[in-house]
Amino acid sequence: MLHTLYGVWCWMALTVCLALTIPFVLLSPATVMARYFAHWGARLLRVLCFMPLQLRGLEHLPARPHLLVVNHASYLDALLLTAALPPKPGYAYVVKQELAELPLVGRMLTRIGMLYIDRRNPNKGLSQVYAMARHLADGSNLVVFPEGTFKADPNLQPFRMGGFAAAARAGVPVQVAAVFGTREALPDGEWRPRPRVLALHVGSLHVPTGEGWDAAEQLCQAAHAEMLRLLQHTA
Repeated sequence: MLHTLYGVWCWMALTVCLALTIPFVLLSPATVMARYFAHWGARLLRVLCFMPLQLRGLEHLPARPHLLVVNHASYLDALLLTAALPPKPGYAYVVKQELAELPLVGRMLTRIGMLYIDRRNPNKGLSQVYAMARHLADGSNLVVFPEGTFKADPNLQPFRMGGFAAAARAGVPVQVAAVFGTREALPDGEWRPRPRVLALHVGSLHVPTGEGWDAAEQLCQAAHAEMLRLLQHTA
């Protein structure tokens, strides 16, 4: 009963935070200002849902453009990252195209600089890698969930190569980080959140050795090993 009541409270809190945040995001004259409103909206939601946030290593985030790769455990991952990561210069998230089609929320996501990929059309894979590389080369930071999606299986899944190929092509480093607590707070297939401590731990930085596929594979392997280390070290 208490779990259900808490779940209802969290959904009410989400509705209130969206109602407060979306107008300011949509009316913001600049992307960085829109990201500030999204950042504080996510932080307010976390407070209303009684979920403490622990951060480790954010001071190691590079000042130069980079690709941030994070494990994917729950629908709450993006909210945690939005609350935790600095909004200036901020990050563009690489997300599935279907999110752009959501009423109002899709417009808000577009306004804060989301980069959409069409997972339903594998023929667009190469052009989407080029799009990510252009964003990175133009000075944007990108967040990628290299597992692609999350599953009930808590183990780290194999990484997809797209983000690493883009980082190598753009000549930018890959920063590895890991989220904790989101799977326990909102597991796959569950609509009722649970109050849990959420955490973001930043790991090591990896610089590409070239622009080709071999360099991308090296980045992918190094990032996977580092993420495993972060997850096992904290477990």
